[in-house]
Formats: sequence, structure tokens, C-alpha cells
Amino acid sequence: MKKRFRVVLGLLTAIGIGASSITAMASDVPGRWEMESGPCLNPYMTKEAEVNFGDTGTDITEEDGTKAVGLVKGEYIKFDDVKFDQGMKKIEITAKTYAPTAIVVRRDREDGRVLAKFKIKDTQGKYEKFSVETDDIAEKNKIFFVCTVGDCAIDSWRAITKEEVEIAEQTVTEEPEVTEEPEVTEEPTVIEEPAVTEEPENTENPEQPENVDPYVENEAEDLTNAGAFQEGRITYAYISERRVLVAHNVNFEQGLSSISLKTRTRYDNATIEVYVDDTKGTPIARTLASKYDFRTSCAYVSSKVSGVHDVYFVANNEIDFDEWSAMPSADYFQ
Repeated sequence: MKKRFRVVLGLLTAIGIGASSITAMASDVPGRWEMESGPCLNPYMTKEAEVNFGDTGTDITEEDGTKAVGLVKGEYIKFDDVKFDQGMKKIEITAKTYAPTAIVVRRDREDGRVLAKFKIKDTQGKYEKFSVETDDIAEKNKIFFVCTVGDCAIDSWRAITKEEVEIAEQTVTEEPEVTEEPEVTEEPTVIEEPAVTEEPENTENPEQPENVDPYVENEAEDLTNAGAFQEGRITYAYISERRVLVAHNVNFEQGLSSISLKTRTRYDNATIEVYVDDTKGTPIARTLASKYDFRTSCAYVSSKVSGVHDVYFVANNEIDFDEWSAMPSADYFQ
């Protein structure tokens, strides 16, 4: 199916039918594309695996007419220009397997950042639905379904939003039926247990969370809400406009003049802003993320900071975040 569609597009272009005509034809396919700065794939409606933007697997047509893509270890299916404008909480696939199988969903390329991992039982050649929680994602992206273990065939997939998951979880639990206890004719003998003396609560020295030293290199994956992602020897966190990362109890006993952030992104003008104690008001520092490769940038602080604070890292787009550190104030060195 996908090869025939590509050939038709090529012929239409060759005979002079413009891009607007091709767009109009594509828009006749319900749920396939949405128009905003070019055609985009809508992931919240079921997407057929065989209608993809490239794969290294095998096209399959079942006896009942079901079309799918067969994958073995190392093979993948790719989808371009997928617009996750509502984010993603879970991802669902319809697939069959012939042995225990693992499928990894990745962003941008076949060895890119992991969004989700499916571990699927042997379905003995029967198609079943499977869903797993995913890392959040936003805006337009490429995604890859990569078979890393086993042998499978993928029929379709779709993204599930946080709102859809919450609605599904709002089920009404019925009261369990009460079974009457049998009547007791004789009072059982009650053996009193010795009284337990409770230890008095320690109100003078309650346990306090350990302070964070900002003047050493701190791993971003240790921040609250961060998560950890692996690429070669680098472990890093993920930050976006939907995910704010927090460092609690940061002790700026030496003051603060600047903050260094090691980041990378694939977007232009992607920035990280740094706030103290909450995300309201004006950030104390702001810096652009490095394009494509991890690099360290220095954000100079615009206000005086000292003492123990919670530090918030806020981004305006998707950024991979490796580590951060602070430089003492100029007064500390005098």
C-alpha cells in the first residue's frame, strides 16, 4: 500500500499537479493528516503500521485482509511529522508475536531517545492490543518502532493522552456484598495483651532532607521529575514546557554569580530559565540550549541569592539536560 501511494505522489508531481492539489487529496483521508505548517500525522487516531514513512521489515497481508508489517530483531518502522500537540501518557499497539518479543519506541532516529518499551508475550500468532506508559513528548516529531528481541507483526498503533487515561481510571467501585456472620452462642475468652508504651515523638530534632551543594557538578537526572535516559556513556534528563525539574534544598552559602548548564536540543531558540522557590515572577537566569551536541553554557544571575532554596528549571521546548553547577558570588572571593 505505501509503495503504491508514493508512486502516485511522484506521478502527480511529474505531470504538474501542485502541492495544494496533493494536500487537498491527502485531506480527504479522514484522520490521516492535519494541516498546520505542512501535513502532520495525527497520533491520537489509530494509525495503520503499513502506511508509514519507511521500514526495514516485511509487508504482510493476512488471510482476512489485515495488513501489517513484520519485524525481527534490528528492524524498524518509521513515522515522520507526527504532531503530539496534546502530549502522550501511553502508547498502544496491536501486534502478534511468535515468541517473547521486545519493541522499543524511539524519537528522531532508530537509536534515538527511548519513549517507551513493550515486553510482549508469545501471542501464538494472534493479534492483541498492548499499551505501556511513555515519556511525555510534544509538538512535531519522528518516531520509530524498533524490534530489539523476538519476532512480531505490528498492525496499528495510537497515542493516548493524559486526559484519556484519567477518564478511564475514573471507574466507580461497587460496595462489596456484606456476608452476615454466624450467630455466636458462647462468648469467647478474651486474652488481654500487655499495653505497649509508645515512644515519644522527637519534635526537637526532626529529620531534615540533605542540602544540595551547588558548587560541584550535579547530575540533572537526580532532579525531581527528571527521569534518566542513556546514550552511550552519557546519562541525562529530559526537560520540556510540560516538565519542570526541581532541585530541593540547594545551599547557596557562598552566594551566587552564575549557573552553568550542560544541554542539547534540536530546536532553535530553546531556552532554560532558572527560578528560585517558585516559578512565578522573574527568573534569576536564562540561557540558550546547545544545538544538537551537549555543551555547557553559563547563565549570569541577575539578583542576589544566598541561603537554602528550591531551584526550578523551566524550558520552552524539548531539551536534553546533562548536568548543572553554580559559581559563588564575587563577594565570596574578597
